[in-house]
Parts: sequence; C-alpha cells; structure tokens
Amino acid sequence: MRGSLRATGALWLALPGTAAAQSVTVQSTGNAYSTLGEAVANAAAGDTLEVDGVVTGPSADVDRDVTVVGLPGAVLRSSDAEILLVRANVDLTVEGLTLEGLGATRAIRATEGNSAVVVRDSVIDARIGAGTGNFGGAVYLEEATGTFERVTFVGIPGQPQSQYGGAIYAYALAPLPLDLTDVVFDHVEATANGGAVWTTSMAVTCLRCTFDHTDGSFGGGVYAAFGSLDIQQGLFCAPHAGLGAAVFASSDTDIRATVFQEGTATANGGALYANGGAWVVENDHFVGNAGSDAVYANGLTDSISVVNNLFLSNLTTALALNANSGPSTGYNWFHGNTTDASGGLSATDITGAGDPGLVAWTRDGNCANDTLYPTPITSPLLDVGDPAIADPDGSRSDIGAFGGASADPDLHTDHDGDGPPFLHDCDDDDGANFPGNDERCDAADNDCDTLVDEEPIDIDEFFEDCDLDGQGVPGTGVVQCFAPPAPACGGGWASSNDLGSDAWGDCDDSDPTIYLGAFEYCDVVDHDCDGDASEGAVDATTYFEDLDGDGFGTTSFEECSDTVPDGAALVGGDCQDQDADVFPAPTTPAATGSTPTATAPTAPTPPSASGSSTATATATATPTAPRCSTAATAQAPTSSPTPPTATTRPPRSTRAPPRPATGSTTTATAGSTTWARTRPGTSTSTATGAARRAPPPTRPARRAPTGSGSAATATTTTRCGPTTARWATSWWSR
Repeated sequence: MRGSLRATGALWLALPGTAAAQSVTVQSTGNAYSTLGEAVANAAAGDTLEVDGVVTGPSADVDRDVTVVGLPGAVLRSSDAEILLVRANVDLTVEGLTLEGLGATRAIRATEGNSAVVVRDSVIDARIGAGTGNFGGAVYLEEATGTFERVTFVGIPGQPQSQYGGAIYAYALAPLPLDLTDVVFDHVEATANGGAVWTTSMAVTCLRCTFDHTDGSFGGGVYAAFGSLDIQQGLFCAPHAGLGAAVFASSDTDIRATVFQEGTATANGGALYANGGAWVVENDHFVGNAGSDAVYANGLTDSISVVNNLFLSNLTTALALNANSGPSTGYNWFHGNTTDASGGLSATDITGAGDPGLVAWTRDGNCANDTLYPTPITSPLLDVGDPAIADPDGSRSDIGAFGGASADPDLHTDHDGDGPPFLHDCDDDDGANFPGNDERCDAADNDCDTLVDEEPIDIDEFFEDCDLDGQGVPGTGVVQCFAPPAPACGGGWASSNDLGSDAWGDCDDSDPTIYLGAFEYCDVVDHDCDGDASEGAVDATTYFEDLDGDGFGTTSFEECSDTVPDGAALVGGDCQDQDADVFPAPTTPAATGSTPTATAPTAPTPPSASGSSTATATATATPTAPRCSTAATAQAPTSSPTPPTATTRPPRSTRAPPRPATGSTTTATAGSTTWARTRPGTSTSTATGAARRAPPPTRPARRAPTGSGSAATATTTTRCGPTTARWATSWWSR
C-alpha cells in the first residue's frame, strides 16, 4: 500500500451500444441468447456464460451453479428488483462485469439460504439501490457467504442507496464468512446504519479495502453486530456518521495497519466506536478526525488494547476509553491533538514528542493528494514501537499504519537491492541512493540526508582555458561538481578529474600551441611549458660526441643548432673514440679463400670556400695489426669513403611530426626515427579550438664546411671491423 487512496476495483464501465454484439453465450453448447435469464435456463450446472456487449433484460433466476464472465466492456442491466436472483444451495460467480440497475434495482440477492456468491474484477454502478428499501443497496445476503475481490461499488453523493448497508447487507444466525479484498466503496451511503457495509453474525474480513466518503447513522463505513470484524491495511477517507464515522461495532474487532483520516462524527467516535466485544487497535493512523473523540470505547466493551498507533492533529480528544476490564495502551504517538487522552496513558505512550514526519498531509477532505508514510530515515516513528511487535522485515516495529506485523510487506522490502527497505530508503527505485552511501556529483541525494551533491567524493576543480588547448591556468580553479558557464574570455574549462595536474599546466593561455606536454620546437617559444624553449625539441639535430675528431662519434645528443658543435659529429658508430685512426669505413669483401689487402683509393676532394672541391690525395697501404677485429690483410677500397657533411641532416619538415589534435596521437617518421605524441584532452569547451600552429618552416640545408683543405696522406689504419685502408684527410674544418 504505497499510496493513501487506492483505486483497486476493476473499472470496466461501458456505455450503451459500445459493443457490436449483445448476447450471452453458453460455452458448453456455443448457443447465444439475448438475455442472461435465457442463458441460465439453457445452461448445465457448472457452466460458464459469456456476456458480450450491453445485455438488458428481466431478472435472471439463477437456480444452478454458473459462472458469468464478461468480455471487456460487458454490462448487465435490469429494471427488475434484482439483476441476479440466487436461489438456495446455488454457487454464483461473477467476473469482469459492470452491473447497472435501471431504477430501484439491486445487483445480487441471495436470501434463500446455503448459497455462495463470488464477485471478482467487477463494478456495481451508482444507480443500483436508489430507493431499494431497507436492506443492501447493491448486495443482499442472508444465510449466504460472500467473497468480493477487486470490486468497486460506486454511489452518488447525497443519494443513499439503502437504509441498512448502502452497498452490502449480510445476515446469518451463526457466523458465515464475508471476505472483502481490494474492494472500494466510493460515496456509498445509507440512511441508517452501515453506510457501506452492515453485518450481523458474520465473520467479516476486509483486506486493503478503501472507504471513500461513506456515510451512515451508526458506522459511516462499517456496522458490525456480533460475529467478528477484521480490518487490515485499510483506508477510511472522510467518512461521516452520528456515532463511529468509520466503524461502529459490538463484535470482536481487530483493526491493524489502517488509516482513519478526516472522519467526522456528530457525537462519539470520529473514527471508531467500540460498543462491545474484545477490541485490538494496533499500528493504525488516526489523522485529522473530528467529533467528541477519535477513538471511543463505552462501558459495554469487554476489553480494548490500543498499541503502536499514531494520533495526529485530531480536532478533539484523541483517545477516550471506558472498557469494562480497563483499557490497555502503549507506544502510541500523540501530536497536535486538541487533547491526547481522557484518562491515564501507559508510561510507554509518547506524547508531545514532536512532528511524526509524514511525507505529506493536508486537511482538505481529499485523501488522494496525501502521502502518510513516515518520511524514510528521518521520521521519529521508525523502529520505536513496541519491541514485542516486529515489522515484516523482522526489525522492531514502526509506530503507525505502515509498521507492525500486519503492515504491507512491500513497504519493508528492498526493491533496488541496496540494502534498506522502502521505508528506510529515500529512493528505493535506485540502488545508488541509500543511507550511508557516498555522495557523488550526479544531482541526486546519494546518502539520503535530503541534501544533493554536498561533499561529494568526486568533486571537480575547473581551470579557465581561454585558448581551448585543453589546459587551464593556475590560480583560476573553481571547485564544484559541474563545469561553470563559459568564462569571460569566451573559452572553456579544463577538468582536474579528467586531466589531473595537467588541468592547470598552461603557461600561455593565449596560444593554443603552448601547453604542458606539447611538442617542443627549435624556436624561441617554450611550447611544452617546462621552462626551456628548446629542450626535447622534436626537430632538433642529433649529434654524436667525437672526442678524437675523426668525424665519427659515440654518445648521441640533440641540439637546436644548424652548426655542428665542437667535439661533435653527425655520424656515430666509432668504437675507439680516443683514436682518430679507428672509425667505421666501407668494406669491400674479398674473394672466397683470399686474404683482404689494403688498396689506396682516389682521395676525396675537400670543398673550397665557394663549395667546389680541388684537393687530391694519394695513398699507400701498409698492413697493421687490427684494433677492433681479428687479424686480416688490409685491402684498399675500390672507392674513397665519403666523409660526413652537414648536408646529410634531414630538413626539419621531415623530422618533426605535425601537432596532434586534442585528445589524439600523431606520429611522424624521418629515416629510421619515429616520433609519437598524444595531446591531452579538454573536459569542457564552449567553442571549437583554434587551428594548431604548423611546425616551423623547413630550414635551409646546412652549408658545407668552408676553409682550405690539405692534401690527404694515404695511410694504412685499423677500422672498427675487418682491416682495410682508409684515407686520413685533414680538410675537415671545425
């Protein structure tokens, strides 16, 4: 029972002429008849009769066991005294029908004894019972059992349907069952007792029944004499009576988990009037009732126990008990009543303790706009009831109609799998929201403290990113869950949750090519914000330390220089950098089985100052012992080695990769070298970032070294490999 006012009946009201066919078919034969009475007369005992459309006719004399089933929109009508007259020893079942009386017509009468009437998923229309006399505006049972499930009785305000029992009148000499489940009595009235239900010597059970604006003299909802009355998970909304606006009973009565809201009695019992028998009133709501008192027990009552109830804002004395054996109370919560009780209360009763914290309630006679649950988690009614009584989940009982052993189990069930049940969870449809959970930035109350996004564990800090390169500027951070509106500069924001410390790594927020982690270039700009304008430049030249000056080096290093630094070479691979006579040189393989010999090649021509070469060289081969390889006979190469020159350095445009777009990876290859760079993303932007600045233009090829050269002298030396001849030239200028 998650809502206060429920429409539980099957509302299949149909308008005349809405169905194409208007007939009653006997299923065993397939024959169709124009009236229900004809169909019953031609049916066998136990047969099913199917009503299609709006069928009007005289009263059906039901003298055998039958089931009458309506197709969607089916209606049975009659202008006789009853639509269905049930004879003795007959079982009648009605399902899925609307029963309408034309004039002073009752829906069902079973008064000959030993009959059983079952009605399910049906509606009994308001016109039934208008002026029908003394007993039962819609249903009259005498020495018959009755079962009503998901049925709605619809009345007309101010137009009583009967003198006794505006909807149901049931009488027996010895108690017979009258079972009502999910039944709605809507504006049903009686001129005397039992505005909706009048019973004598019946064992009445009423589970999840709703009495909405019912009216009678004694018992505006239910009048019960003798027998027994058991009401659970019910709602009495704005009932009215002279005595006992909701219930007047002189039978043993057990009322639990029920709401009595805004009832009015002209005398005693704005909700309940106990006129005899043994009473138990446990875990109920009494809210906004008026009269001489809300719950009244006179001296005829054998006993009455009132435990775990909420008495809220009753415009009268909440509790007035005068039972013969003395009333018993305990763990009741009183707040806002004119008077809490006449007479003493138990020491465990709770008075003046404050607002019980219901979700929503207004005194306006409309129960549909109220939610009378205790506010999950914060209501003081939770888990403070009688410790001898448990809620359906096994915990200590809550006070009021939504706690205790008879409460709706659905209210004490965890529907989203996060642990707490419905009444202890602020959002039992979302497993991310429950008491004690961590708060997160998601615009929801994750920890059920009624606050949203307070102290979240994933709070972010946003830094102003004017150039939209994905990084912000230190000192501009805004700590909050979601990105602020666009800053005044028109850019966006960088999120520390997404980027970490890179979010505030921009050292120039006016240039989208400058940010922490950007490619560095050989220019005067510190692109990667490391404080050095050239360190790690992707277009820097790779040099090798050349300690012996033979033009070949060892350890490599990069430098933004177009001139070979002193003590450096453009080529590596020297295995003896302390000996200028040992360096890599081309090798001519000897014939199989022969010994290599050194041969003097023609000397290279060193460049002149103008770039032309005029120098010549001669060489003689002298075998020597190998230094970096096994012994061998030197052999002069067939051609002279080409000494490295500055012009072997690739142009910058082939060495530096293009700048990557935000959040992407770019690679570039020059020769055997590949660069890769991933540019950090940006968390929030309000506009597309400016195009990245292109890499610096291709630098001109390095000029050849200038200066006068000297004639080379041919010598035989040891290289880093098989012994051969090389030309030792001295035209390198440094």
